[in-house]
Amino acid sequence: MGEDGPLLVAADGDTVLGWARVTPYSDRWVYAGVGEYGIYVAEAARGAGVGRALLAALCAEAEARGLHKLVGRMFALNTASRALARAAGFREIGVERRHGRINGEWRDCVPVERLLGAAVDGDGA
Repeated sequence: MGEDGPLLVAADGDTVLGWARVTPYSDRWVYAGVGEYGIYVAEAARGAGVGRALLAALCAEAEARGLHKLVGRMFALNTASRALARAAGFREIGVERRHGRINGEWRDCVPVERLLGAAVDGDGA
């Protein structure tokens, strides 16, 4: 995948509706093939399927580039992001307590994962 992973942008003319990207999970060789995804959908475009389309396309692109797993995390209170991840085939794998802070208040995060390609069937070990 190289240093920079895929970056996808959804737009309506000159208006950016959202974006999705993959970055390397770690620079350690044992985690080669694992990417961490991030996604953002503009407030005006939420609920219109933009996030779902971006995340589906991002998973397909990551798999085409040879990744076998995507991981991500979101604030536990962000029910929309959690629902989007589940709809895209990600599973929640726990809760990271007090993982971030907003305006001085601690926030728990929920990490998610999705296997891709040969890892789905357990092949290619």
